[in-house]
Amino acid sequence: MTILEEIRFVKKRNEILNTLMRYTEKKDYVKVESDLFEELFDFVNTNQRFDTKNFIKVEDREGNIFLLRPDITTNIIKQVIPRLNPGDSLKMYYLEKIYAYNARGKMKSKRQFGVEMIGGKSLQTEMELLSLIDGILDMYKISFYIEIGNQLFIDLLINKLTTDGSIKRKIKDALFKKNESTITALIQEESLYKTLLLNVLNPRNSITDIKSYIIENKLDEKLLKEVNRVIEISEKMNQENITLDLSLVSPYDYYNGPIFKGYIEGVSQDIFRGGRYDTLTENFGILTRALGFSLDLEPLIREVIKHDKETKYSTT
Repeated sequence: MTILEEIRFVKKRNEILNTLMRYTEKKDYVKVESDLFEELFDFVNTNQRFDTKNFIKVEDREGNIFLLRPDITTNIIKQVIPRLNPGDSLKMYYLEKIYAYNARGKMKSKRQFGVEMIGGKSLQTEMELLSLIDGILDMYKISFYIEIGNQLFIDLLINKLTTDGSIKRKIKDALFKKNESTITALIQEESLYKTLLLNVLNPRNSITDIKSYIIENKLDEKLLKEVNRVIEISEKMNQENITLDLSLVSPYDYYNGPIFKGYIEGVSQDIFRGGRYDTLTENFGILTRALGFSLDLEPLIREVIKHDKETKYSTT
């Protein structure tokens, strides 16, 4: 890339970032900033499945270990919740960088845009969050689709199968990788709940099939409630670009309700993800409803620029 090409890229990137901020602020979100550092213990305590070797560590003069911001949500919640009064509602957005080592062991930064919503009613805020994503991507006429699951459903189901924390984490890792053989090896004893978990992982089974299995076998009603939550979100959205996947698992353990991740055309990896994380707030002072999402900006910007070029070419 020549210097002139890079300048054009930066100009377009800044234009997109400014548009994102204006659009979000019109929806009554307020821009916030998070600390650059996060205490190692705080992060590990809420995200036990992460290997901290992948994150960049720094040490202060007293020997305390910090991570160079691997995640933004935890830092924002830690700053906000201690000053929150019961019943308060907040709508915040951020434009920050997170840091980690890449596969080659080099330090890498990634620019993210995201929002956090504190308080409000569950279904209402979930719909607002998904509508915000829809509005952002619609501005650029980029096709996308969303997978929706429920991490609380997964947690409830795994708790029926084992009390061993290490096994629970391994099952989640296997679900994340869609590895049925590992799950079968981890859970030796046959049961209706094991069959349910394997049914959830099987892409041939629809969410209606899962719901019917729970009802027919009179399994824990809490599982049925969480399945219905996902169905209700899907019905409210009423869009063809939504897939329901109850095997969906986030790498972040603080989620405790509906979760989602999304893809755009031209990019193989998910570029946005999020969900409900009410219980995380309790770790920092008060239990309240909370949810949010993060969007990786670089792949979005590249796709917008590519889309603009293709549109201009096709109209000349």
